[in-house]
Amino acid sequence: VIHRNEMTLYLNNRPILAGYKNVTRMRNLFSIYIKFESEQQQPSTSASLATVDDIAVHHERLVHISPRRVAQMAADQSVVGIPPKLKGKITFCKPCKQGKMTDISHKPSSSPKSHLSAGEFIHTDICGYKDTSIHGNRYFLLIKCDLTGYRKVYFMKQKSEALKCLKRFANELKLETGTTTIRKIRSDQGSEFLSAAFQEYVDQHSIVHELAAKGTPQQNGKAERDNRNLVEHATSI
Repeated sequence: VIHRNEMTLYLNNRPILAGYKNVTRMRNLFSIYIKFESEQQQPSTSASLATVDDIAVHHERLVHISPRRVAQMAADQSVVGIPPKLKGKITFCKPCKQGKMTDISHKPSSSPKSHLSAGEFIHTDICGYKDTSIHGNRYFLLIKCDLTGYRKVYFMKQKSEALKCLKRFANELKLETGTTTIRKIRSDQGSEFLSAAFQEYVDQHSIVHELAAKGTPQQNGKAERDNRNLVEHATSI
């Protein structure tokens, strides 16, 4: 059955394959999505389309979060579209293993609790990706609140746009809270954070700027870990 740019192949009134036409790269060709029941089976004999109550489908749709979290969402009915009872079991997910490989973690430091309120102490870092997006972006700036863990991401074409994104965040923070202003920033020693314009901004607004030591990303761990999580989820997709 072909409907617009989508195609579904049925066997005995049961869908077994699904695909879509990529009009930007290929003409009159369909990309077929195939889900195998196990790694050992051959594509010619085991291809089947996963049902909507398959936990593997929702694991992939939710950017490869843990199966336990998917099962919890189903039980609590906290996400629209996930049935209350899911079937199947995920024993091995190749994209998860490829996209989430990590080095041995460092021991966490026991730093004292900050006296600053939500939004006043932020961690920030810049991360890039190989391919330019459809909007021409190659980098993104992550800003994370130290107290609440709330985070925002701003996409950028150049690293020099970091200051503009920080000013935008400061304005949004003040508009949403009414009074909160940034009082402390922690970042690495990237050139975008050491520029004269950036230093002038933090000086004018009496912002304390903490810098991580060179070659020690652990000192800016909150932003670094979130950058890694974002990239891993994108890679798993």
